Parts: sequence; C-alpha cells; structure tokens
Amino acid sequence: AVTPKPATAPMPVAAARTRDSGELAPGATLGGRYRVLSVLGAGGMGVVYKAHDLELDDVVALKMLKPGALLDAEQLDRLKSEIKLARRITHPNVLRTFDFGEVNGLPYISMEYVRGMTLRYLLREAKRVPYSAGLRIARQLAAGLAAAHEVGVLHRDIKPENLILEANGNAKLMDFGIARPARRATPGHTQPGTFLGTPNYCAPEQLAGEEVDERADIYSCGVLMTEMFCGALPFSGSNTMEIYMAQMQSEPARPSALWPEIRPELEALILRCLKRSIAERPASAAELAAALAQLRA
Repeated sequence: AVTPKPATAPMPVAAARTRDSGELAPGATLGGRYRVLSVLGAGGMGVVYKAHDLELDDVVALKMLKPGALLDAEQLDRLKSEIKLARRITHPNVLRTFDFGEVNGLPYISMEYVRGMTLRYLLREAKRVPYSAGLRIARQLAAGLAAAHEVGVLHRDIKPENLILEANGNAKLMDFGIARPARRATPGHTQPGTFLGTPNYCAPEQLAGEEVDERADIYSCGVLMTEMFCGALPFSGSNTMEIYMAQMQSEPARPSALWPEIRPELEALILRCLKRSIAERPASAAELAAALAQLRA
C-alpha cells in the first residue's frame, strides 16, 4: 500500500509565525512532534493551541509561553519542577499536564485537550451562574485544587478563564504553577504589581509580591465564587495598585448586596475566603470543599 503524501508539508516554527500576532499558523510543527491545528485562546502568559501529537497520534493542547513571560533562569527551573509535580495530579477536576519542552528557545507545556467552554465564556453569555450549577462548579473547583495542593502545587492564577466546563457538566481547573510571584533579590522588597497573575483575582499578599501558600488560592476561589454567583467582583480598580489599596483599606462588596437572594451560609463562606488576614481564611482547599459539601443544593 502506498501512503498518500499530505497536501501541505509541515512548516518549520520560524516560518509559521503570522506577521501580525506572532501566533503559530495551522500546519506549523514544533520539535518535529506537534503539528498545530488551531488556536484555542491567548492570555498574558502565552497562546494555547490545539495540536496533533505525531508521536502518540493524539490531540493535545499546547501552551506556548510568550518570550519574556518567564523572567529568569531561576524561574524557568522552578516552573520545570512544578510541571514535574503537576504531572502527578490525576483528578477528574484537573486538566492533565503532560510535558514541558523548548523549541528555538520558546518554552511550551503540553496538556490534555478537552472540548468545552471556559467559565469566562459562560459568564459573558449569562453574567452569573444559577445557584445549583454554580455550587456544583465550586465543589469541583475545590476538589481539583485540593488534589493539586496535596502534591505541593499551588495554582496562583485561579480565574474563570482557567476553569473549563465539559458538555457533561464536569469542570476542570487548568494552567497550574505558571503565575508565580516574581521575587526580587532582597526578600520583602517587592513592590505591588511585580508578579505574574491576574490582579482582580489575586490575594493581597500575592499582589504585594510576598511568598504565598495554599490560602492565596483560597482567596482567589472567593473572588471567582463572588463573580460566578453574583455577577460582579468583590473589589474594583483600574490597575494593580488600585485593587491592592482597595483590598487593604476597605471590605469586599457583600455578595448579598450584589445578589440579594444568595443563601446566608454561602455568603459567609465566600467572605471567609476573602479575609485580608490569611489565618482567617479556610486553611486548605479540602476544608473549603468540605464546607461547600455542607451547603444544600
């Protein structure tokens, strides 16, 4: 039997970048292994592609990190270590991380590809999620996050863009370990704003450039739940510094002021997640999951 030749030969990475955006064009190949099929989305850290893994004959998601998104060799090494840990997370509410690689100096992460829409897309369409559906999503988010924390992986960039909803209602948390605080040489002297993440969803200690633990992710869950259930954010600001000052000087918008029908026990849990004091937040994602499990659907 004769194997038919492909209609178009694969393009090398350098030749495949589009002139305007710098994105890879369909048909481009990375490292002789991945052929780009389409662009799935783009964000501050990079561009995500749907790609064909030629070696395993499977479809994967490839995140190409933007040049300059990783600040130094130390941070790159730290990311590689976190990817190794993230590969150990096998949980139905976590998008699987497969591998880390570099092509022509451009780092990429290969991940499980699933069909679905992000929570951000859903919120754009509906503004907020009905209570029962939102509670199911929140429980799945906490369960996936708990599995990640168990192997020592912090997320650091929990937001609606990083939660993908499958057609069967299953939610998967994606993009682990990338949004890490950018520390200066002298600890404790990082100015607010020198970090990688999404300001509206970050805990005050993360915006201040301090070292963070699991409770920074819990804070981000509180922001996400406020937006998901109530259709608005707990703090507003036009830039990182304004958001940080709002967090430090004022209390978050009460969920009941944004959505009067919210159940008091859910409001109380969200406000616990949003506490300025780290010690007053739920101590772990497992504790958050347990609290969500006690809420009536």
